[in-house]
Amino acid sequence: YFEKTPPGCIENHLLTVALMEKETMIGYGHLDKASDGIWLGLAIIESARNKGFGKMLMDFMLDFARRNIRDIIKLSVDKSNSHAIALYQKYGFKVCYDLNDRSVLMELKL
Repeated sequence: YFEKTPPGCIENHLLTVALMEKETMIGYGHLDKASDGIWLGLAIIESARNKGFGKMLMDFMLDFARRNIRDIIKLSVDKSNSHAIALYQKYGFKVCYDLNDRSVLMELKL
């Protein structure tokens, strides 16, 4: 994710969060205002997964969203990423529909 995303993409972000461990970025999250709504993005490097960092980023981003946005938050996730889907569902995100063969759209009403 970090290598494929151009730096200019943050121009529409309402919030951008980098999670650092010493001098290495191990996680990234954002809330992005797009023409079709507010999108949440989250990525944790593989070696830092299942250690609570995704929850930490979600807590921070959704607290910001509840205080500042108060809208529907959307995200897309790979169907095969059961850990991420379970995390999002714990926060109240619901699967809306398949985007394609690989991904689903999830939404949370704030």
